[in-house]
Amino acid sequence: MIFKRLLSNVRLNNVKVGLPGIFESDVTVGVNQEQRNAAWQLYVELETRVIANPLREGEGSLREDLNSLYQVFGLTREILRNYKPSDIAQGEASLGSIAIAVLNKGLRPFLGKWHQKLKAYEENRSDGVSVYEHERNWEHYTEMRQELKQVQDQMQDYRKALAQIVGIEHEKRKSETEDKNGQPT
Repeated sequence: MIFKRLLSNVRLNNVKVGLPGIFESDVTVGVNQEQRNAAWQLYVELETRVIANPLREGEGSLREDLNSLYQVFGLTREILRNYKPSDIAQGEASLGSIAIAVLNKGLRPFLGKWHQKLKAYEENRSDGVSVYEHERNWEHYTEMRQELKQVQDQMQDYRKALAQIVGIEHEKRKSETEDKNGQPT
């Protein structure tokens, strides 16, 4: 009990984070209070969005997911702009650099590929066909869903990394403790 209380006030100065698909290997981040503050703001944005908390198959919509991704993009920029570069962007292993890499290597390729394709398809919806039904009839629906799942997996890894930087325990969800067949890992 005493050790638990003592350790509850300990903050890591360096955190090793892994972001598959963004960085080829783990990155060790030298954490300061400004990075913790910014990481908390980013964590809250991800923790409360569908993009890092995937819905079950058949729930939600591709458009809503794209909109959420765009919002994460804009909010990340805003959060980063609120800090001095000397506080959060010193070198590749800083929160600022990691956040920008997540945007440019994780989100931008997906958004660039799918935004215009989905928009063009949405513009051809017939009267009397619901948005939901129209989206699910799209020939690229399954392909986009599969690629979206990969982005969501990256965003879950990013969310976990942010939790490490902040120094909080990341709550594992059922989907994170199961394999692709729903079996416990």
